[in-house]
Amino acid sequence: MDKPGGRRLQPQAGRSVTGGPRHCRPSNLSRHRRHHHCSLAFCHCPLISPPQLQCFLLKLAKMVSRTIPRLAGFVYRENRVPYYQRLFQQHDGQRQWWKTSRSGALLYPYYISLWGTTFITTYAMIRLVLGKKTFFGSE
Repeated sequence: MDKPGGRRLQPQAGRSVTGGPRHCRPSNLSRHRRHHHCSLAFCHCPLISPPQLQCFLLKLAKMVSRTIPRLAGFVYRENRVPYYQRLFQQHDGQRQWWKTSRSGALLYPYYISLWGTTFITTYAMIRLVLGKKTFFGSE
């Protein structure tokens, strides 16, 4: 295999010419193609050894634990706790779950599913008691 500059790549110790691990060489991958019961996802010959996998997972966890809070915008976010504390502690006669402006977006679908499933199951039970096994029709 040639590089763009015309030089040939030399395999490193433990690596194939393509740069992947030694067991990913085309000769080893052809073994996977011969066995129809062997898929690359769930294989009896793992593509990554357990120590390599453990090292990879540790590096991934370290990277993600530092990156996710910054991506989510939590680092320089204003402290909203005093605002919500005042909002929830004021005595205005409103229930706790209706205090915020986003309450309806959560509660209306919840109420629809709650009462809808209650009515549907009650209707179905009444029909079963009457001997009808379907929602509609005479059977």
